[in-house]
Amino acid sequence: IKRWWNEQAGDSGMDMVIKKALYWPDGRTRKCSDKEVVDHTREQMSLMLQALLDKYNEDHNLVGDLAYEFKDFLHYRSICEDYKWYKHFNFTTKTKDGTEDLFFAEVTEGTCDELVANCFCKIESNENGHCYGCINHGITDMKHPDKADAYSGGHLNVYLPFGGCRSRPNTWTGSKEDVTAEEARLRYIYGIQ
Repeated sequence: IKRWWNEQAGDSGMDMVIKKALYWPDGRTRKCSDKEVVDHTREQMSLMLQALLDKYNEDHNLVGDLAYEFKDFLHYRSICEDYKWYKHFNFTTKTKDGTEDLFFAEVTEGTCDELVANCFCKIESNENGHCYGCINHGITDMKHPDKADAYSGGHLNVYLPFGGCRSRPNTWTGSKEDVTAEEARLRYIYGIQ
């Protein structure tokens, strides 16, 4: 395998550090745009939801044309209550005959970092269970089961610590100018001109 950052004549040790910070061995830049991060995160969440859906199908003996398939990821919110994190999801499913349904899932981290589904259920589009965790953070379209004890998180009127996910937007596009600017920033930090 050819490595993008192979040492070349005249490269100092610090030049190699900068190359390794900027590029993967195959030559792709290490940084990525917000869109790439969002797409990757949605893909990972979709895979997790499909795995939970497979378990739901198995538990309810839904096979063949009756089995649910993941269709679309709709909403997601992380909620912190009493030092515990909850993740709420809405997504749609379909069956082979074209029937579409809306699902709600609440997932937490168990011991040893495994994910645990506290709630995983089909809901109606008119269900509107109350959840402070989603509402307080601007996710007003998230649908929750009407039965409040169906899910654990979101019942306390609290906000995420330190203001939640307010962060400066990532303007990285991966362009040559971005890479050049990042290299200049790293050279400045390490005192290399």
